[in-house]
Amino acid sequence: MTETVRPIQPSTFGARAWKPFADYRFALGNTVVALSTEEFAHTIAAFPIAFTVGDTPTPVAVLGLRPGSNLFVAPNGQWLGPYIPAALRGYPFRLMRIDDDQFALGYDEASGLLVAEGQGEPFFGPDGQPAEKVDATLKFLMNVNRGQQAAAALAAKLAAAGVLEPWPLQIKDKEQVTSVNGLLRVSEQALNALADDAFLELRRAGALALAYAQLLSTANIAALGRLAQLHAKHAEDLDRQATATNHLLGSSEANSQDTIDIDALLPGGN
Repeated sequence: MTETVRPIQPSTFGARAWKPFADYRFALGNTVVALSTEEFAHTIAAFPIAFTVGDTPTPVAVLGLRPGSNLFVAPNGQWLGPYIPAALRGYPFRLMRIDDDQFALGYDEASGLLVAEGQGEPFFGPDGQPAEKVDATLKFLMNVNRGQQAAAALAAKLAAAGVLEPWPLQIKDKEQVTSVNGLLRVSEQALNALADDAFLELRRAGALALAYAQLLSTANIAALGRLAQLHAKHAEDLDRQATATNHLLGSSEANSQDTIDIDALLPGGN
């Protein structure tokens, strides 16, 4: 949680308003994003699914190849994929944990979407209660959080069963190979080698759906490579345009020096 996210209270937000985001530039730094159980079916066809490394592995959608890079956000801020992760759709609202079971709704004051009262959507109604859209956002984010916790619980089942392994993910672009580190995947060999009772336990817990979703989602690795190529081509085009512009400006300046006689423009000049 960033320092710019503050809890929404009448004393601080009562006389202010907000605007919804117009593009996804705010997500440019999201290399991975946590998934909820309701998203597995959508994500299979959109992103590679992986698990974070640590005591509590979390299912995530892989959005980039380098830390702080999201390939699914176009230079103009538009989303490039067929599905937008739920964790991003509530911005600039965020859940703030008060204690183990309690949350408050926060707002990112650095979003640039906070405006004066009357210039956007209100935070509170005339009765002092959260406005309808704010209340709906809170319910949406709470549902996403519950789904993420349920997904993490399923990942814990897979980890306990010993079917998660380090993922040596590599993307090849022509002669360049990019390695993505710090992620786990399902070991299909370990999954198939499970004893019947262990396999049935995963099925009863609902963890097999996540395991197979992760395995099937690896077909989307090629999409990351294609997006990386598109971003690289765009950067090259910008460099060429900048070089051409600088050359044009330089040529214009040189031509100006050749054709303008400053002395002749001064009073008394020839």
